[in-house]
Amino acid sequence: MQERRLTSVCLRTTLGSPALGDETLNLVRLHPHDPRTHFLRGELLVANHDAPGAEAELRAALAKQDAITTDFPALEPPLHMLLAGVLLDEGRQSEADDEAHPWCLNRYADQGAGQLRDALLSAGLCGGSQDTH
Repeated sequence: MQERRLTSVCLRTTLGSPALGDETLNLVRLHPHDPRTHFLRGELLVANHDAPGAEAELRAALAKQDAITTDFPALEPPLHMLLAGVLLDEGRQSEADDEAHPWCLNRYADQGAGQLRDALLSAGLCGGSQDTH
């Protein structure tokens, strides 16, 4: 049985370039109050298998709740779902369930959010059945 990492499935783009890593770090430094920079950095860290770093960046993005609510409401579901995937990859099933549950109840028009939701369902979160191939 081959283990498949949920967060690898969740990513919408391939984020492996070292130059992109430097660029995302610079964006976070230049725009520390913009949740999008933390989300992008979190995606990069997921792609680089840095779950603790990704979790920190995704939580930093979620801490910018005023900006998310006012300016970037479409960012909130993918943030929570990607964080749930990171927690699941770290073996923190209960926390992943709690993080994902409110966001799995919806269907999303945004393709990226829909793919994240489907990946969480496949991994056994949100009442889905775990996919083991």
